[in-house]
Amino acid sequence: MIAAVDIGGTKIGVGMVDSDGRVLSHVQTPTAPDKGYANALDRIVNMLRDTSTITGMRITGIGIGSTGPVDPFTGEFGNVNFFPSWRGENPVKDLERIFQVSVAMENDADAAALGEAGWGRAETGRA
Repeated sequence: MIAAVDIGGTKIGVGMVDSDGRVLSHVQTPTAPDKGYANALDRIVNMLRDTSTITGMRITGIGIGSTGPVDPFTGEFGNVNFFPSWRGENPVKDLERIFQVSVAMENDADAAALGEAGWGRAETGRA
């Protein structure tokens, strides 16, 4: 089961998504960038574990959409206005190490466009 992480300026959302793109569970917390990256990572890990427990499914991969500039090749945050002290932190490597699964990260707007193309109205031709 694929876990999805949405890191925004005001909230972090985590959910489990099936192969048809349906959200099976979802939890969220304030981003609280002033508490630091390590605190945010701990909350993400706990939310991922909670959503896995709620669905009764094992996480087989994690996709991250994040606000601001991110490097999809290295998994590092760039200079994000909302949390500048997180620059250079790498949630991809951190979550891969913790969950032992593949993790990918993309800018949230690009991730939304990819989701729309795959499962949204763009894919089905609906208006």
